[in-house]
Amino acid sequence: MRKVFSTVVIAVLCLIPTAVFAHGGKDHHKVMGTVVAIDARHIDVKTTKGAKVSVPLTANTMFMRGEDMAKAADVKAGTRVVIEMTEDGKAEHVRLPSVKTIK
Repeated sequence: MRKVFSTVVIAVLCLIPTAVFAHGGKDHHKVMGTVVAIDARHIDVKTTKGAKVSVPLTANTMFMRGEDMAKAADVKAGTRVVIEMTEDGKAEHVRLPSVKTIK
């Protein structure tokens, strides 16, 4: 019984570092909600919890519709988005609903 318990404990301890480093050290912060306003420097979103959040945009911010590239001009007030942010709180990806889900 001791051997089985010890083996299980060792196996679990060996898996912990794998789970910790699964994201390659990136801290993935997300904002989900509806766009209130957008300009060249930031995007304001009313989150699904009702809070208003302003996320800075950069020249490297990528706009995506499903797996396809989109443009900032595709984002308008009322558009639902998921914003993936960098560690310093800037928009890395702004994900729009795919064309298939728009009716």
